[in-house]
Order: sequence, then C-alpha cells, then structure tokens
Amino acid sequence: MELINTTRFAGQLVVLPDKDGFETLVAVLKGTFAIGRGECVPAEEQAPIVAADEFNGKPGESSTKYESDLAPHKPATDVVLLGHAHAPKPGTRHVDVSLSVGPVKLAARVHGDRRWGYVLGIARITGPEPFEKIPLVFERAFGGVQPSKDGEGAEGAEQRNPLGVGYVKKKRRSYINGLALPNVEDPRRPIKRLGNKPPPVGFGFVGRHWFPRRRYLGTYDAAWKADRLPLLPRDFNDRAWCGAPAALQASPHLVGGEPVRAASVSANGPLDFRLPATRPTIEAHWGGSWTPLAPLLDTVVIEPDSSRVCMTWRASLRIHGRVREMRAVRMTAAI
Repeated sequence: MELINTTRFAGQLVVLPDKDGFETLVAVLKGTFAIGRGECVPAEEQAPIVAADEFNGKPGESSTKYESDLAPHKPATDVVLLGHAHAPKPGTRHVDVSLSVGPVKLAARVHGDRRWGYVLGIARITGPEPFEKIPLVFERAFGGVQPSKDGEGAEGAEQRNPLGVGYVKKKRRSYINGLALPNVEDPRRPIKRLGNKPPPVGFGFVGRHWFPRRRYLGTYDAAWKADRLPLLPRDFNDRAWCGAPAALQASPHLVGGEPVRAASVSANGPLDFRLPATRPTIEAHWGGSWTPLAPLLDTVVIEPDSSRVCMTWRASLRIHGRVREMRAVRMTAAI
C-alpha cells in the first residue's frame, strides 16, 4: 500500500480494527501553520505524526501534552491550547484567559500561587502572589489526591483530575495547612471555602481515564470477557477518542476558516486570526479505481508560545478482507 502525499504536510496510513473488529484503513494528514497577523501560512518545519501519547513529564504522573494522532475516528473536532497564561504587567496577581474557535469557547481565571493557611484557627486563602506566566496544564487546576494520615494509600482522589491541586477529602489540619490551591479555575465557581469542589478547568487534553471521559469507554465485565474480548465493548462510545475539554469539542466538525480569538496567552498580546481554510482531498486506489474519501478536520492544537497551530484531518474506509486490494492512497491540498 503506497502513500502518495503531494502536500507539504505530514501524512500516515494505518489499518485498525473498528469497534466490531473489521479492518479499517485510516488516513491521517497533519498540517502545521505559523500564526501571523490575522492569517496563518504553512510552517517551514512541519510537526510529525504523533504515534503514541506524549506527556508533560513522567507518563502516568503528568498530564498529556500531545495525544496520539492515530485515533480511528473522532465524532467532533478537538480544540486544545498548549501554553501559558501571561501577565500583562509586573505585579499582576490574576488574569482572565479565554479561547474561542468558531462556535466553541472556554474561559478561566488564572491566579498567582495561593495556599491554605490558618488565622486564629480558621482556614483562609493566602495570596495570590504576583506572576509573569503560569503553564495552562491540569496540574495547576483543581484536583489531586489526599494521602492517608499514615502515608499508606489515599483518603480520596478527584476523579475528574487526579493530577491537580486543592482537593480535600478529610479536613485534617496537618494536610490542609500550606496546601496549594489551583492557579487555574472557573471564574463562575471560584474556591471560597474548604470543601468546595469546582470543575477542573484546563485547555489541554483530558486524561483518558478521567471522568467524564472514562464513561465513554464502555463496560468491561464478565459478559464482555465471555462474548467480546479482545474487541471493544458494545457500549463503547467514539467520544472516548475526543480528548479536548467538553467545552472545546466542536460538533459538527470544524471545516477551516473559523475565527480564533485568545486572550492572555501570549506575551505579544491577544491572538486574533482565522484557521487556514485548507480543504485537503484523500483518495484510495482499490478495486481498480480511485475512491474519494471524506477527510474531516478533527484536531486543532494551538501553541501560542511557538506561534503555530496544527490541524489534523482524518478519513477512513472499511476494507475488511480486502486489504490486499488497496494499492495506494493519494493526499492533496491546495494552500
């Protein structure tokens, strides 16, 4: 099977089983664009296809930086932003961050470092401290794990973001005194007192095993073992392949050309541009002729610190039992 990629973008073919085990050809095309004044142009250096999830630190102990580009299907467009909240001037203690891409949008309030402390025996929030920039990662959002008193195990964990900070299960003074609060939070639901459990706010990829994403993975029980293993459960939902925060999943899919606006995520001021209106074509040569596929724009990754945006299109074709008939896949794109 030959890949004929006439674009300047990264392309890859993979044959994956679908939910019911049928062999499916998945064609992935990923374009990297430099963010300019109001428009984007193809970048000199094109980002490669990401084969496996990459993390901000140690796998399993840090948030996801880039998810694999080899998902079989996404029913919505993932929009994520990887970068920092930037203070507009020295001495800034909090700033409002926002991102909108076409119909989807998300806002957060970003504080300098804060902690719980005790004043006259009452738990109070200290800070926020001034900051220059703060990474917009889930480690800085509400969540975390409260260890048990003896250090053996945990009292509880925030299943929506076990990597975050500020989570309190038991109000044990030795644990709470000096406990960090989230830098990034929902401006409509700020933490005001112990026991508050606001929704974690982030602009990057949500962990695959976190709630609510976990509920789309389906049921792995005795019936699944008896009737489906090694296939996915019958109640597996393709939304499990979407990794952006729910507010940043666009359904129907984005098509390119949508306006992008972001505040407080760049040292150079607000971002205001349009996604490239690129419309790639993908064709498969099998059965003696070319068959046009229908590529969908299903991932947009915005990286203000690098002044770039990556857009990923995906097309699929069920070829179960006919893999050897597939001769070539051709990718083209007019810039």
